[in-house]
Amino acid sequence: MDMKKILILLFLSVNLMIVAQTERPITPVDWDYIRTEVEHNPQRVKTLVERMALLRMDSTMTSQDRILAFFGQSYISCGEEMNVCRDMKDSLRCRKMEVVSELADSILKVNPLSLDALIGKLSYYSDLANNHPDRSWSVEEDVKKTLLRTELILNTIAMTGDGSKIHPFAITCVADEYNFIRYYLKISNIKGQAFLGDTDRISLGESNEFYKEKNVYFDITRCLELEQKGFSRK
Repeated sequence: MDMKKILILLFLSVNLMIVAQTERPITPVDWDYIRTEVEHNPQRVKTLVERMALLRMDSTMTSQDRILAFFGQSYISCGEEMNVCRDMKDSLRCRKMEVVSELADSILKVNPLSLDALIGKLSYYSDLANNHPDRSWSVEEDVKKTLLRTELILNTIAMTGDGSKIHPFAITCVADEYNFIRYYLKISNIKGQAFLGDTDRISLGESNEFYKEKNVYFDITRCLELEQKGFSRK
């Protein structure tokens, strides 16, 4: 399959997932449960992370399993990848795509469910398709695997809420907010952001058939914990 067609699949599959989201119940994140499981059953959480990062869909994983894996991994890696994520984004802005790929790989070794790193890899693959088509054929399988993991993570975040103030989407870092809005809600025009305690409100400059509200809310409980942990290290 042509590389560009493979990348387009990300957007098509995400659209399908948005439709599916309206047909299933919300599963809010129970942060106390996540912390307890990581503390007392770390191997269980790590096993779920491995299953979620498989190169194929694991249909035996429940919604709770995926939520525990994604948010539990954040307590395992404890934000160790954040500085490298910033370096990766700097390289992306400078269009140093080989560096982006290398840094994304190093992030995924620490946190295999880093949405930021997966988006970085997809950006690298897109650059290959556009500027080095002679090389892009060799990474088609990697593209498909990266897309699958990205879809699973976006879909898992979507399970946790509906974007309202009462049922915000849960995320692990601020970057998740913007990646989710862009690649799941398919909205790129953002007007502003307001911090409301343990919730972020993002004001949107546009809407579409999948998300019609003017604002989208995110549960930033884990973001605040990591921020506090960072301050305590200084």
